[in-house]
Amino acid sequence: MSTSTSDPRRFVDNPQLPGSSLVRSGLVTITLCATGLMVFWMVVSLLSHGHLAEVDDGLIRLLHKTSNLSDPIGPDWFKGAMRDVTALGSNTILAIITLGASTLLLLMKRVGPAILLTTSMVVAAILNSGLKMAFARARPPYLSSSVNVETASFPSSHAMLSTVLYILLAAIAAREFVDRRVGTAIMLMGAGVAVAVGASRVYLGAHWPSDVLAGWLLGALITLAAWHLSSTPTPPHSKS
Repeated sequence: MSTSTSDPRRFVDNPQLPGSSLVRSGLVTITLCATGLMVFWMVVSLLSHGHLAEVDDGLIRLLHKTSNLSDPIGPDWFKGAMRDVTALGSNTILAIITLGASTLLLLMKRVGPAILLTTSMVVAAILNSGLKMAFARARPPYLSSSVNVETASFPSSHAMLSTVLYILLAAIAAREFVDRRVGTAIMLMGAGVAVAVGASRVYLGAHWPSDVLAGWLLGALITLAAWHLSSTPTPPHSKS
């Protein structure tokens, strides 16, 4: 008779779970996409006369009114929507979702995923804080009046931490689905939320584009590394 310790759902990346291969390939793809975007931005910056500062500044200016650089372009309802989206990456919301999801996973006896989610978020938060202090990059001078910031600009904590949280949540869910279309849709939704949060930071003038790109890349790398470290090479066997 099997015991609870042999339940493959207690593990994180287990080949016995139907969506495990999909999740692994999805995480690799997401990381490669984030890497490609960062490389592209750096190449464009190197080819530009003013390098990174000019390219970063140019994109934000395109998204803000020339008459008032602190006011993003677009109707009021869209600005409000972007503020709502950016809140999905705030420390308060991320902490609430992490705590709630981890508690739910524990109640469902998904101990491995609960530990993975919590530790990954803690590691990402510590790394992000350390990098902010090390680089001490100034925020863009185009910050919307409705947005408050208290830390340095690089890398974007909203982009980095939301990438870790929402993609990990998607991966934990997708690993248990047999239908690859469902698993793929879940992974895309997780990545989509992270992309939307990061994009909203640039739109609201809270971050330079390179801050967000770096946040996405670091978040994807942390997620991929955490998933790899939590792998189970051999499926657990039932004990009689």
